[in-house]
Amino acid sequence: MEKENSYKCQMCGGNMVFDPVTQTLKCENCGTEIQIQDDGSGMVEHSLDYRAQNTVKASEKTSRTMKCNGCGAMIEVEANCTSLECPYCGSQYVLADKQADVALPDGVVPFVVEKKEVGNILHKWLEKRWLAPSSLKNLFQSGKMDGIYLPYFTFDAKATATYTGEGGRERVEHYKDSEGHDQTRTHTDWYPTSGILHMNFDDILVTASDKMPKKLLSALTFDTKHVKPYETEYLSGFRSEVLTRDLSDAHKEASDIMQSRLQNEAHNDICTRYDAARNVVVHPTYSDETYRHILMPIYCGSYIFKGKTYTVCLNGQTGSISGEYPKSPLKILFLILLAIILFALLYMFINN
Repeated sequence: MEKENSYKCQMCGGNMVFDPVTQTLKCENCGTEIQIQDDGSGMVEHSLDYRAQNTVKASEKTSRTMKCNGCGAMIEVEANCTSLECPYCGSQYVLADKQADVALPDGVVPFVVEKKEVGNILHKWLEKRWLAPSSLKNLFQSGKMDGIYLPYFTFDAKATATYTGEGGRERVEHYKDSEGHDQTRTHTDWYPTSGILHMNFDDILVTASDKMPKKLLSALTFDTKHVKPYETEYLSGFRSEVLTRDLSDAHKEASDIMQSRLQNEAHNDICTRYDAARNVVVHPTYSDETYRHILMPIYCGSYIFKGKTYTVCLNGQTGSISGEYPKSPLKILFLILLAIILFALLYMFINN
């Protein structure tokens, strides 16, 4: 299949878009399916010393860069698209004054959840949001969730870490209280300790976008074992956000994650020899550090309720949801009153 024909059906001339169910390019008119072929280059792991990321110049792109008038998010869309609504803040996108150079991703996790499933998943999620105002459900039903690929970095490294700390051994003390009664208490004796750890880190995932609320993305878990070598066919029918975060900044966050895991491992290692651990300090050194730039699938939508913008994200790989929603003051008041009544009844029952 020639690249220039990859988005047009050879049977009827209709548009071909990526289908999450069959994982193929599928014609929207006649249903013809075409398998997406790996170009054979394989997945690339870049050394962290390698800064010259492969880019496509604006003049060579087959997509167009759109910029949100509200939050400034930069989105790559199909060439014939002139305006659309921002999934992050609800404002309108317009054609950017300057077409951005786009860093080519190394891989992509394709959509698995179909667009037509999104409404049912959202409805079930809303049913469990008991504190949300009843009118919110109608607002959501009229809302729109857009499929978009978000840029991420993955980081790999081998770590060797020395650590110091204190290990505690517990012992039971017997003593008499002020009234002469025999009592016991647990006392911990602390001893200096140290050790060496070896850990391999694989695919520490860090977002490469600074537009999506971080608290929403942190609740979405992706499986990087399903990363495919990047092919533009996976993006057909969807949008993709331009990478907006520096590699060095993302690497710092990944290093903090590794440091935290090493800290926990050192704590656990001490506890294999002692009853408790404290004052643990880890000094890591890293080798064989590599990274990848990959795209992750989400459905994202925003809505305005009483003048405030809320954002909801649905994991396009697993169907899990991370979202913001307003709480009904009346429902919260009802819960408070119910708790007071139950507490009063319990108090009366105990004292009767």
